[in-house]
Amino acid sequence: MENSLTSAARIGKFSGVSSGNIEKRDFSWIKFPKIDPFFFQNKFIEYRTINKKLKGINIDFSNSFNLERGGFYNEIKDLKINFYYYSYRDEDFKLLHTEVINSTIQAGVFEDVSISLENVPTELLEDTYFGHGEFIYSEIEDFFIPKLGRTYRVVLAAENAPT
Repeated sequence: MENSLTSAARIGKFSGVSSGNIEKRDFSWIKFPKIDPFFFQNKFIEYRTINKKLKGINIDFSNSFNLERGGFYNEIKDLKINFYYYSYRDEDFKLLHTEVINSTIQAGVFEDVSISLENVPTELLEDTYFGHGEFIYSEIEDFFIPKLGRTYRVVLAAENAPT
């Protein structure tokens, strides 16, 4: 890792054109706790043998993110995030939840957000998570750009429109 950062920094510096430093930052957006494999498999077998139906599954998680500096706009508002899971039965992504973050997000400032998903389908845990080891996917759907006075979707549609 260290050699690749040094090599990238050396290649990326062109005299009079650009310069800079590469900083190590952890941008992982989800960290799962480490679980003993034996414990996991034991609980998985125990869970699979239960004949009771699960009801009212809630998932709470928190995350931090930031708007990178140097872009065309320095702040965004009303960030709309969609959460999906993959249904192996239907072979399609299913919308699980849409969360709107009603705050102004400034460039370079890390924002912490806590999200609660209520009444999660049992298929997510039984098949997707326990069966295939996958969990939840997220997607930024839209946000408002105060500098332009428009949403990202409107700007993107205008850019892609034939002239």
